[in-house]
Order: sequence, then structure tokens, then C-alpha cells
Amino acid sequence: MRKSVRIEGGGPAACAAIFGLCRSGFAIDLSVPTEDFTAPPLVLNEGTVQLLGELCGRSQLFAAAHELRRRVVAWGEAAPTVIAEPALSISGAHFREGLLRIAIDGLGASRGGGRTTPPAPPAESTGQAWTLCASAAAAPAGSRVERFGARAMLFAEVGLSDAANADCCWIEAGAEGWVFLAPLGARRAVVQAALPADPRGDAAMVLAGILGSTRHIARLIADFETVVHSHPIAPAIRHPLVGDGWLAVGSTAMALDPICGDGTGQALRSGVLAAALVAAAEEGGDRRALVAHFERRLLRSFGAHLAACTRLYQATLFGSRWQREIAEGAAATATFSAAANAPLEFSLNNLKLAPA
Repeated sequence: MRKSVRIEGGGPAACAAIFGLCRSGFAIDLSVPTEDFTAPPLVLNEGTVQLLGELCGRSQLFAAAHELRRRVVAWGEAAPTVIAEPALSISGAHFREGLLRIAIDGLGASRGGGRTTPPAPPAESTGQAWTLCASAAAAPAGSRVERFGARAMLFAEVGLSDAANADCCWIEAGAEGWVFLAPLGARRAVVQAALPADPRGDAAMVLAGILGSTRHIARLIADFETVVHSHPIAPAIRHPLVGDGWLAVGSTAMALDPICGDGTGQALRSGVLAAALVAAAEEGGDRRALVAHFERRLLRSFGAHLAACTRLYQATLFGSRWQREIAEGAAATATFSAAANAPLEFSLNNLKLAPA
């Protein structure tokens, strides 16, 4: 008989776990804490969109998404480089609410490929076996978050000028930091600016100054709203990632710098992995070995992320205010280098864990 699983949270990791656990016939006790967070618009890369399609189909979720086909990279003084990079931009709130709605609708049903098929009847619950912590509001007692840096991001919605292409996003780096522009449709876009620390003073004035200093992105913007949001973007990880009967997933486990553009994908993958771990353990797998694999896999992903961030930031011409951030990132990369190359005992295939 299957035991029930408690999921704390309602973001991408929680939803991915719901999809996986429902397919395995688990009863789910879902708790969605209220969180005071303004989600920025998202750009979902091709791999993330494909994974979402495998988990829940895409017809409902992406109805309001805007299609992107190219990315232009202007890093430092180098000439801009155009890269073919299919992606979708979407309101962060719309994405989160839509994904959660599909997950809740799918409790007790199997969803995939855009269609719904009758599930196998859920097994009778014999009590909770696991808790998946997918919300900072429900973080495990005694755990702590280690953050590597103090950098922050300002973001706001802007209007696009006639010079902007609606299917092309931009990322540009200069002395102040990096700026990202992604069209949202209807000649609107989101602009994000990374700074070495949370800015002091009027955020709108700070953002306007950064945009004015760009060589390329400034000419693509016709106007921007005075409502500017800020939140930290330095990589962070929770210690520990696992405990007695619980697993941390999504942003509760780790936070990624958006410069790499895979935060949503990583959150989804951690939820999928957690669901696969629970299913394998309840089918008689070595619980200790499975939990160790989960922890090692997340540490490996975090180490690889730190290394990628360090390479990108070291290749810029950022001013002196960024040097502490760059140095701290390099030190963290060295600390996690062994984790980034650690061997794995299991592999994930068709949302199931099997010995590697």
C-alpha cells in the first residue's frame, strides 16, 4: 500500500513532484503557504519547455506565452553575437498560477502530451512517508541558507521601440553589470539589471541610469514603468538538503543566478527527482542510497552552476564594485568543485530512478 506524501509549496518544483507522484499512485497532502513575492516575467528555454510538455502538456500553460527565436549577446566590448535560441517568455505570476492549477486538477490523474488518461486507482494511504519542502515559508527547522554574494536584480516592464525585434531577446554587459531584455508580446518587454548589491535610493532612477549606460539595449526601449522591483540573485544553497523523512526541492534547496537562465528548469528537475526517489524507495529501493544520490545530484548541479557563473562574470569588464562578487564566486566554485564532478549511483529515465 502506498503511503501519502506531504508537499509544502506551490511553485514549479512542487508541481513537478505532484505530476510524478500522481503517476506512481501516491496520495498527496498539499499545502501552499502564502508568500509575499513578486515573480518577474520568465524566459523558459527549450529544454524547460520540453520538460513541462512531458509533465503536463503545454496547451493551457503556454496559451499566453510569447515566442522568442533569437538571443543577442553583447558581452563587454565584443561585437554583438546573434544566437538561434528558441524560448518562451511568460508572466511569472501567470506561469506559477497556471502550473499549480494544472497540478491540482491532475491530482489523482495522469497527464502528459497535452491529454488526460484515466490513472490507476491510488493505493490506500498508510500514513505519510515523506515531506517535500518546496517553500521557504515551510523550510525545515534547523536548516540554514548559505548565500555566495550580495548581488541583486532590478526588473520592470518596458515598452519596445521601433528598433526592437519582437522575437529577439538581448543580454548586454557593461561596467555597471549586465542587463537583459526579453519581449513579452504587444510591444512590451521585461528588462532586468544585475547589480553587485541591492541598490540604495530610488530604484527607478538607478535602473534608468543603468539603461542609459548601455550601448545597445537603451535604443530598444521606448519607455519603462516607474514600478521597479528588486530581489537578491546571488547563488544560495540550503544546509542540509535532506533530513529525516524530508527533502528540500526547488528554490528551497537552492537559488540560482538568473544569468544562466535555468532556474525554472532546475526547480522542475529537482521536483521530478524527488518524486522518483520517493517512488523507488517505496518500491523497496535502498532508502539511504537514494537519499544520498538526491543530495549528491543537487550538490553537483549547484557546483556546475557556480562554475558557469564564475566563467561568465570573469569574462566581463565590470567595474571595481563587482570584484568582490567575482572573487567570492570563484572561491565558492573551488569549494564545490568536487561536488560538481561527483559520480552518481542512479540515473533518471522516463521519470524513474534506476542504478547507473
